[in-house]
Amino acid sequence: MVKEFVIDLFCGAGGTSEGVHLANCDSKVIACVNHDQKAIESHRLNHPYAKHFIEDIRNPEVVWFLKLRVDALRKLYPDCIITIWASLECTNFSKAKGGLPKEADSRTLANHLFMYLEAIKPDFLMIENVIEFMAWGPLDENGKPISKDKGKDYLKWVDTVKGYGYTFDWKKLNAADFGAFTSRLRYFAQFAKDDLPISWPDPTHSKSPSKQPGLFGNPLKKWKAVKEVLDLENEGKSIFDRKKPLVENTLKRIYAGLVKFVANGDDSFIKKYYSGRPAGKVISINGPAGTVTTVAGQGLVKCDFLLKYNSTNKNGKYNPPGIDEPSPVVATQNRLGIVNANFLQSYYGNGNSHSINEPCPTVSTKDRFSKITPEFLLDYQYNTNAHSLDNPSPTIVTKDKFAKVKPQFMVNSYNGGGQTSDIENPAPTVTNVPKSNLASCKFIEQQYGNSKPSSIENPSGAITQNPKFALVSTEPWLMETSFKNKGRSINEPSPPVLASRKHHYILNPQFNNKGNSIDIPCPTIIARQDKKPLGLISCEIGTGFLIPVYDDDCETMVKIKMFMAYSGIVDIKMRMLLVKELLRIQGFPEDYKLVGNQTEQKKFIGNSVEVTTAKKLFESHHNSLTEHLKDKIAA
Repeated sequence: MVKEFVIDLFCGAGGTSEGVHLANCDSKVIACVNHDQKAIESHRLNHPYAKHFIEDIRNPEVVWFLKLRVDALRKLYPDCIITIWASLECTNFSKAKGGLPKEADSRTLANHLFMYLEAIKPDFLMIENVIEFMAWGPLDENGKPISKDKGKDYLKWVDTVKGYGYTFDWKKLNAADFGAFTSRLRYFAQFAKDDLPISWPDPTHSKSPSKQPGLFGNPLKKWKAVKEVLDLENEGKSIFDRKKPLVENTLKRIYAGLVKFVANGDDSFIKKYYSGRPAGKVISINGPAGTVTTVAGQGLVKCDFLLKYNSTNKNGKYNPPGIDEPSPVVATQNRLGIVNANFLQSYYGNGNSHSINEPCPTVSTKDRFSKITPEFLLDYQYNTNAHSLDNPSPTIVTKDKFAKVKPQFMVNSYNGGGQTSDIENPAPTVTNVPKSNLASCKFIEQQYGNSKPSSIENPSGAITQNPKFALVSTEPWLMETSFKNKGRSINEPSPPVLASRKHHYILNPQFNNKGNSIDIPCPTIIARQDKKPLGLISCEIGTGFLIPVYDDDCETMVKIKMFMAYSGIVDIKMRMLLVKELLRIQGFPEDYKLVGNQTEQKKFIGNSVEVTTAKKLFESHHNSLTEHLKDKIAA
């Protein structure tokens, strides 16, 4: 068995050390170095067996103490492997810092590893950093990287390390590919002494895994969903009426998330409320009013107006005045008329219409008159059209969100046809002539000629030399009407039956991010959780409550409230992710101990190496060393 001892530089609160501890191998962290006292205290609580140094790695005394420790171990275990792990400070390489000037001293920390290589002569040097580390190059007088020299210092540094007698390889590893709850993407490099092997772990998960087994084993699993480690019962506070209102940028990210995750990216409601298309702005007086704002934004439109026969405007257009406005000039001829939407329509003679304020024309023995009234039922759910009051009302939605879809039902060919009934209900009226039919989804699909399907009750079509027929049948399934309306087999477990519909998504304040679904891994947790914290957004669908729009609401807040009215959202709540959630996302166990306040603890988590990735990396590394040792002994 290979015995390996690890020195963890820039150890922080212990992401790498915890990965080594959890790995199924004989590797042990013997020493840790970090300049932050509380980070070292956290590390010591969880890894008390290691020697801890609260020091800057640039201090030569640290190198001297570590050399003494390693020399003693090599005497005790002559064949042991010594590995130095360095998670170099990434702030002044990372794009997360934005366009701020870079600190030259921070960017040259990698050069201080040379004295460790010279003094300790480790068998392996492992590096973890942000991807931008490979763009390390000189800075101009303003502290900004020189574009044409990108990567120049990085390549020089790699060549220098290789000059100490190491082979080299590097990879980009995404933590989600190894079963983590975060999609943290990082640069990893390995330098190996002499003929020692370099090994990388094989992914166990994938964003879009194949359903078929691979050449060397089982198919990859789908990336884990971060919702597995989130407390969705804790929804936080409403984004409205907060003591300290949310800033505009936060509101913009909330709004972008609403469009992306509640509306599934469909921004048609924006066109409805923020365009000049009249069809999207008309509301029936028989339906609920639109959002009532403090600014008069709605008006009652009447169908009574004055019709002026004798003039147009200077553009040749005619604009009829309302009956609430002063009358235009009254001429000597009868040139004005009042238009009312209620009138009588006669169905004989010339079929003229008649005012309801005048005597009714001759009433015949047959029903020849109708009162015309512009009344109809407006279905304001979804994108459906208006319905006549004489027709059945459209579906009245309650909180039932699941329906069993059956492939068999009754088709009743009377009363206009096209009517169906459930085979579980009593049959409709049976007439002299059979009008009811059992509709079944089993039929024969003909794959030649016009390819028209045929009933299984009819004779089969001509059977050709090549198979051209297929029996098509369906099975019952559950239609889940929550959110994406995806069906699922009745052989699968039913999804949770919710008392009300709720949408959740992760608010990510980095860059121009529109948020992240809780059904995929969490985005990268950065150290500055006090400035750019990850948040959980919860939207509840319901009825009976509208959020008023005020004069001092910013443009984005108005958009959010309009979206809520359109989508039936009664409240939006937000909270920051908790320390215990961030720990699980980063791969730490639930009982991992951290010192300091909430801000400091979140910083330690964001600064740490993702634990699952480190665990998988050391397991692969140790297995390859074991095989190498076996081959060496056999030779």
